[in-house]
Amino acid sequence: MPIKVGINGFGRIGRNIMRTALDDKDIQFVAVNDVTDAKTLAHLLKYDSILGNLPHTITHTDDSIAVEGKSFKVFKVKDPGQIDWASVGAEIVVESTGLFTKGEEARKHLRGPVKKVIISAPADGPDATFVLGVSCAAIQMTVPLVASMIPPARRGRAIGEVVSGLMFGILLSRPIASLIADAWSWRAFYFLSAIAMAILLGALARYLPTLRPQAKSSYGTLLLSFPKLLRDEPVLRVRAWTAALAMASFSAFWAAVALRLPDAPFSLDAKGIALFALIGVAGAAAASLAGRWGDRGWTRPLLIAAHLLIIASLALCAWSVLLESRIAALVAMTIGATLLDFGITTDQTLGRRAINLLHPEARGRLNGLFVALFFLGGTAGSAAASFAWAYSGWVAVCAVGAFFGVLALITDIATRTGTS
Repeated sequence: MPIKVGINGFGRIGRNIMRTALDDKDIQFVAVNDVTDAKTLAHLLKYDSILGNLPHTITHTDDSIAVEGKSFKVFKVKDPGQIDWASVGAEIVVESTGLFTKGEEARKHLRGPVKKVIISAPADGPDATFVLGVSCAAIQMTVPLVASMIPPARRGRAIGEVVSGLMFGILLSRPIASLIADAWSWRAFYFLSAIAMAILLGALARYLPTLRPQAKSSYGTLLLSFPKLLRDEPVLRVRAWTAALAMASFSAFWAAVALRLPDAPFSLDAKGIALFALIGVAGAAAASLAGRWGDRGWTRPLLIAAHLLIIASLALCAWSVLLESRIAALVAMTIGATLLDFGITTDQTLGRRAINLLHPEARGRLNGLFVALFFLGGTAGSAAASFAWAYSGWVAVCAVGAFFGVLALITDIATRTGTS
């Protein structure tokens, strides 16, 4: 008899768990629980921008999904203690929401026939692992490193070059991962990434200069200084605020666009979506130009233009789905995505330039706060896009992204802080 499995949280991790075991005769998926409706979950299971299209026939009803005729229940319950796993006979529950990582929270699933809970996210406690995330975030330290070696008059240009590289990496990561996974497997992407990191490590070890920090405080004292820096530096607050809003627009768009492109009028498969994402990389070229123009004193008009561009580009992306011609719709969506990336990259570059003209002894901490805050904005944008997509579709996603741009534009009008 197969083991009956339920999944709480049918995001990418939950869906990948199901994909891995769909053809395993010893496992039977009997239910999933997620805040999203069954129609959207079925679409996401079928089409994945990283792993490609699932070669199975998938259908759905209001409260169930069927893969090759094998149906499983779709619950929509927020409290894990209220999910009716007993009605479907689940014996094992995979907790993949990322929300319930403590033992006492995950144990709420242990009722009736449920005997075990598998937590997919890093659990709270001594087994927590943050190596990959922390290591990837370390590349952000190159910005203050470069800024410390360049005179103020040319700092914007140098920062623009570094940010351009960062944005190219961010924008290229998903389409490259998709193409590699489609050609070989998802494991191949991680294997090739490890090789690339090893090569990068050798290059950095040889060419990266050794600099001594100006601050002489202990590490604990430096950590405690973060709230004071945020309170005392209005430039940091304002520029981190607009950067967070821009990143929210960016994340909202790219989190949802792969869900829209498989449908008419675009009708793209996984490879087509990857190629679309590659076209959007052109927007990263704005970083170098923005840095140079910032050095010339054009920061304020550039920020206003960048935020107007974010709003206009998302309006164009929303309008593209109304076009009947596939080619016209793809052209409009491509132009919108490229202009969106131009606007966001310009905001990021000018924001980093502004904070790197502040206190040299605190440059690393200022950059750390700036990066943390704009990543929080990206998280908010992804979450907002998820709800907008689930309840109103693509146009609502674009409206949410444009709303973040409007807030940034209002900030430009209300203050000149960080634009000198």
